[in-house]
Amino acid sequence: MVSHPPPESSSVNQNDNSQPSKIIKPPRAPLKRLKSPAWDHFDQIKNNDGFVVWAVCECCGKDYAAGSNKNATNNLLAHTPACPRIHIRMRFKIIQYGSFLRVDNGSSSSIVEEIATGKQFSIRDVFQMRKISDASAIEMESDVSESTSPTQPKWRKVAYGGMQPGFEDNHTDESFLEDMVMNANVVKRNMLKVMLDSVSISQYLCIVALVVIVWTLTLRSSIDANSLLLLDVILLGLGFFVLLLTAEMLSFNLLLKFSFFITGLYVLSPIYHTLTWSISSDSIWALTVSLITLHLFLHDYSGCTVKAPGAPERPSFMSNISLNASIVASLLIASRLPSRLHVFAIVLFSLQVFLFAPLVVYCIKKYSFPFHLIFSVGLMAVTLAFAYRLHRLVFVLLLSLFVFVNMVCPYWLIRIQEYKFEINGPWDEAKLCFNITE
Repeated sequence: MVSHPPPESSSVNQNDNSQPSKIIKPPRAPLKRLKSPAWDHFDQIKNNDGFVVWAVCECCGKDYAAGSNKNATNNLLAHTPACPRIHIRMRFKIIQYGSFLRVDNGSSSSIVEEIATGKQFSIRDVFQMRKISDASAIEMESDVSESTSPTQPKWRKVAYGGMQPGFEDNHTDESFLEDMVMNANVVKRNMLKVMLDSVSISQYLCIVALVVIVWTLTLRSSIDANSLLLLDVILLGLGFFVLLLTAEMLSFNLLLKFSFFITGLYVLSPIYHTLTWSISSDSIWALTVSLITLHLFLHDYSGCTVKAPGAPERPSFMSNISLNASIVASLLIASRLPSRLHVFAIVLFSLQVFLFAPLVVYCIKKYSFPFHLIFSVGLMAVTLAFAYRLHRLVFVLLLSLFVFVNMVCPYWLIRIQEYKFEINGPWDEAKLCFNITE
């Protein structure tokens, strides 16, 4: 038999100055005071790694503390045949020793709410905690094999197999949120790096703006056909020189292809000249503006319009649509020029810029990023100079666009990144990964 605790003046509990909690008697039989110190039995079972059962006899009200310790367990089993029923008051596990012990409820139902939470109690408090409802007590039959309450099967995390006995279909245990990961794929961005990356966008905006300025000056007859042809030759020579310097991809085969391309374009110039005679000029201007806007929205600012040497992949479908929109806009503008030579010169200039310039810029950026920045800043200065000559309002709009793209948008991106919150966990759909080697 297990004896009740000694008075507070006992030497075993000198450090425990707290008053014992009030004893609440069970509704059926009062709990009698134990005749011998309760900690004697705790000294016997304190090295037990298993569960400890605190049982109360329904007939005589005697307390028993039984664990894997042989003597303490036999005291409970010896009294079992004399009583028809025994109430299990607590079933806990000693986890931590010392002046305080941490107890953990091991039964399927939370008999003592404080114990289930893992709160620390003194040894005296464990045996004097009698605030247990009669409905939460577990009744045991007198059979020796059923002297301890059966534990509920542990919930297992399985994908298939149906419902597990004793658990709801949507049951989640305490480890459900252990696999939750927050902001696993969020990339922390630097303000300076984002501003440097936005230079590529401003650079291509300058290229498109220069093309539009040349179109406008040609339609106003400010630039003649010979000047356009000279500009085409200069741009073509500079492009070949950059490719030879950065990528070393200039070859006789490439020059031959360009010769065939220019010859075919010259032959088709009369057709382009009379292509839109039956369409009004207002429709041509509106369609040209729409196509250029579509070109800017769908353009791939991180790559080039053709397969560059060393590029990881080919141009995307949207990039091809953007290129086609720019070519159609060039043909619409060329159809409003006065002569076939003007048509040939302006179409060649447009194709060099929209088709050939992104490849040259990509090679420059791959060759040297500082040189890429110098080239971009110089291109912005030239574009702003021509825009100021064309109209001051165009200059202000273009300058505002550069400030918005290179300063406001990077700051905006860094600012809203603080509110990005992404969670991943066991509720996400499974992602199948296949490693196909054949």
